[in-house]
Order: sequence, then C-alpha cells, then structure tokens
Amino acid sequence: MINVLKLEGKLRKTAFWLGVLCLASVILILPNILRPFILAKMLPFQTFSLFLTAVWIILMILDFKKYRPRFNWLTIAVTIFYVIILLSSIFSLVPYRSFWGNAERMEGFISLFHFYLFFLALSSIFYSDKESIKKLVFASIIVNFVVALFPILELLKIIPLPSGENLTRPGGVFGNPAFFAGFLLVHLFLIVWYYLVYGKKESQNKKIFLIFSGIVSFIVFLWVQTRGSILGFLAGLFVALVASIFFIRNKKYKKWSTIAAGIIVIAGILFVVFQPQIQKSSISKDIPVIGRLASISLSDTSTRARILNWQRSFEWWKQKPILGYGQDMFYQVFDKNYTADDFALSTERFDRAHNKFFDVLVMNGIVGLLAYLFLLGVAAYLIIKKIKKSENITAKFAWLSILGLFVSYLVHNFFVFDTPANSIFFYFFLAFLNVFTADLWQKKSVAPQAQSVKEEKKANGSSLQNLPAKKIYGSKISIIFLVLILTIPAFYYIDLKPYKAAKLVVDANRANFSNLSNVFSIYQKAVSLNTFLNTEIKKTWGDYFYSYLIYVEQGKIKTNKDDIVSAYEQIKNNLITGYQHEP
Repeated sequence: MINVLKLEGKLRKTAFWLGVLCLASVILILPNILRPFILAKMLPFQTFSLFLTAVWIILMILDFKKYRPRFNWLTIAVTIFYVIILLSSIFSLVPYRSFWGNAERMEGFISLFHFYLFFLALSSIFYSDKESIKKLVFASIIVNFVVALFPILELLKIIPLPSGENLTRPGGVFGNPAFFAGFLLVHLFLIVWYYLVYGKKESQNKKIFLIFSGIVSFIVFLWVQTRGSILGFLAGLFVALVASIFFIRNKKYKKWSTIAAGIIVIAGILFVVFQPQIQKSSISKDIPVIGRLASISLSDTSTRARILNWQRSFEWWKQKPILGYGQDMFYQVFDKNYTADDFALSTERFDRAHNKFFDVLVMNGIVGLLAYLFLLGVAAYLIIKKIKKSENITAKFAWLSILGLFVSYLVHNFFVFDTPANSIFFYFFLAFLNVFTADLWQKKSVAPQAQSVKEEKKANGSSLQNLPAKKIYGSKISIIFLVLILTIPAFYYIDLKPYKAAKLVVDANRANFSNLSNVFSIYQKAVSLNTFLNTEIKKTWGDYFYSYLIYVEQGKIKTNKDDIVSAYEQIKNNLITGYQHEP
C-alpha cells in the first residue's frame, strides 16, 4: 500500500518542474547534432512533455475527478483543431511525412501532438492552482531574459553561437531573426501582465528584474529588426489602447489611451506618406530599425515572393479544399506547381507559405482553417471576458496587455509561421488562459469563490495534514507501472533514436573528409537506426559525396575507381529509396 496524498504531492512537484523544463527547452542549442536550432529544442521538449503526460495520467489514476481534462470551450477548440490535423495527416499525399515531419521543421502530427499533451497536462494538473501557473509564467519570463542575453554575449565574444540563417541580424538561440523576434514579442506583453498583477506582492529584487528584463528584451527586439514583428507589436499596442477606451471607465485613462492610440495612427500615416524620403535619409542609416521599416515595399523581391506565394497558396488550396494536402505537405505542393516565370519566386524554395493562416489552409484545408480560427476566437473571447470581469483598473490593464500579446502574435504569424520554440509558448499560453479564466466557466452556486479557494488549497497541499491518509492498492499500482513501462519505449523511438541518428550525421561531417569508407560507415550507422530523419541523412550523405568528388577532380584527394563506383552506387540507391519512401 502507498500513501496517496504523499505520492500526489510529489507527482505535482514533478509535474511543475517538468513544465519548467519544457519551457526551458527553448534555450537549448546542440551543435553536435543535425539541425542544432530545431532538434535541440524539440527532442528535449518531446521528452519532458512525454514524462509530464505520464505523471498526469498517474495523477488521474489516483484521483480522476480532480485531474481529468476540463472540456470547456477552449479545450474543445484545441481538441477539434488536432482532430482535423490528424485527419489531414491520414489522408495526406505522404502520410509518413505528415505524421513524422522532418528535422528542419518538426511539425509532423506526432511532434505537434506533444504540444496538445503539454496543454492538456498543465491545464488539468493545475486547473485549480493559479499559483503554480503563475510560477511557470515567471519561469517563461526568465527563459526569455536568458534568450535575449545570448546575442549580447555573442557580440561581446563571451559565448559563440552556431551560424544561423541570417548573418546580418541576430538570430540568437533560434538561428533566425524572425523566430527570435516572435518569441521576444509575446514576452514583452507578458512581462507587463505579470508586473501589473503581482508587482505589489513581489520582492523589490523581483520587481527590478522584471523591469530590467523588459528593457533588455525590448532593446534586443528592436536590434533584431524583424518588420512583421515590429508591426505586430504596434498593432498589439494599438488594439490594447483602443480596447482600454471602451473597458476603462476612468476618464483620465480614457484620455491618455485616446492620445496614445492617436499618436500611433498619425505616426503610421506620416511614415507611409514620407517613406521614400525616410528611406533615403541619414536616419535610416543611423537607426537600422527605421531603415528596415522604410524598406517595406511591394516591389521588394522578398515581399513580392511572399505575396505571390500567398496568392498561389490560395489557388492550390482550391484543388484540395476540405482537408488540404496533409500536415507538413506545403513543400510537396510548391515543388509540383513550381514555375520560374517570376524572378521573385525563382530564387527561393518555400516549404511554408510564410503565413500561418495560408499554411493551415493548404495543409489542413478549409476545415482546418475554420478550426484554427475557432480556437483563436475562443481565446479572444476569454481574454475580452476577463477584461470585463476584472474588478480594478490595474487588473483590467493587465488583461489588456494579454489582449495586446494575442493580437501581436496573430500579426507576427501573418508574416511567418510557427516554430517549435514559438509553439511551446503558444500552447503554454493556452494552458495559462485555461487556468486563469476557469472562473468564467463556473456556474453560479453557493459561495463559488470559497469553493475555488478550497480547491486551490487542496491542490497546493496546504490542507494535507487535515485529510485522512488514503491508500492505493494493487490494481492501481499495476496500471501505474504499465504507464511507466509504456513511456520508456515511446521515449526511445520518438526521441532517443532520432537524437542518436542526428548526432551520427555530425560525427560523419567531422570525420576525416578524405577517408571515404569511414565516413560512409558512419552515415550507414545513422541510416540503420531507421528514424524519420533517414531522408535528410541520405541527402546530407549525398552532399558529402558530391563535395568528395570535387576534391578528387581537383587532385586534393587520391582514390581509386572501384571505390568511387561503389560509393556512387550506394548514393544512387540512397536517393532512389529515399524518394520512394518520402517523395
């Protein structure tokens, strides 16, 4: 027999720290594996969320009523969206790719399902425990601060980072300025929420940290110079200010909100009118972020390529309108319909629409887009409802900042797409919203607030001493062991094997370049693990052989004809089998 209450308390603590580790996965970079900015975040996150799910299932076994999923409208909306993703994966052009994804994006259904479990587990375990979610919010703010420090430390040559996709602007631990800016963007608003809600209760040191973190994050955000994210920030700020005019009764605050919103509008109009002059002026050179904004133009190659991609995405969707082409199938559609009749598209290959909404439309169809919009609509409804229900001005402004966060995220995603790090935050944000708006779903009953306080105390374990010691017997213990046993192979096949394969690819790249047989044997070990990375491994393998042949042609490496022929046959077989498996 096991004491249930003691076990429950330990499991809740374990769940909390697993939640922290999930959020901290964003920081990770592993230069010794394939795709160090993506796999290094996603594989650990999948591991932590898997074990978090196991802990949640065990808690449900101990007390199902307390830890069951709460199927309110937000949970239902997220569930519907994932059911559509599952269906589009089943009926995909390439189901294997739709379920497993690839190392570059990690957006197959299996990876995405970890976000769903992450959301459900946090929402269910801490449904009546705002204090734990509050601590997780603060943990996310700390993670954001660490992330913001990396490019500064890199600039000072304290910490070297692997080169990312853009060498002219900082990409930090994301390797890409757009993804980096998106992560900083939402945390700017989240810091404001935390300070307004808990600032008075926190220590002076924590207040100073919040202010300092916000300032550093904002400076780095401007330094990154991502135009879509800056527009998102301004849009979020503008919507929050306009909303405050309607939701705040105090005339003084209404006046200042109106003035601030008006300044944003006037500044925006003046910027558009005088954009050509601003672009040519010295201010654009002296202040790079101004120069980046002034460079926005429909004739710009990058902008034109994206607009064309959106237009063609809409046309491609019409061919498979209901469930789309399948999760992670945008690259298939683009490749099959690619034409070089426009210079803007002839220089780029898109595996995403660079617009979250078109991505969902093409990959998951109109049903998927409607499900996604329904999810966003429910989230927006809850935020607005929370603003209305807030009892004081400070709380209203706090939730207005959450509205700004939400709007800025949507605008940012209109110009880019989700990545693992941003998705980790998004589904944590949904769990946060689920817990902090739980009171909106409560039916009016006798002393509902007292009941909520009672549940929260019980959840935090403060009343454990007054409760009788429950015992857990054989049948439940057996089920718990079964859950643990099933978790291990899931971890091995979904996370550990791909990590080993990804590491072997880098080992091959770092091996003696001229030793063809040794490099080939390392690649063969990676492929023999039979993971979803095989197609990318075979491509990298082929790239190595191509480079090897160039060195042979230049006389830098001596070899014999038989080795070259044998290697060529191996590479040809790799490419054929790779294409057959995942075209």
